[in-house]
Amino acid sequence: MKNKYLFTLLKVLAIVIPFYFMFYGPLHDNPENPKMKILWKYVFSGFFAYALIIIMIKYLK
Repeated sequence: MKNKYLFTLLKVLAIVIPFYFMFYGPLHDNPENPKMKILWKYVFSGFFAYALIIIMIKYLK
């Protein structure tokens, strides 16, 4: 049960602070692990979300 909550927390943090997760060790240790593949998707979605926010701010000014 604890691992489930920890992985959920990691997914949320991967979206909020994707720059940290680019250097997160377990992400690079075993790239074939299904959980790490899911976490990579959240990291990329975090970067995408920040890019959308920057574009919106730029064009709304």
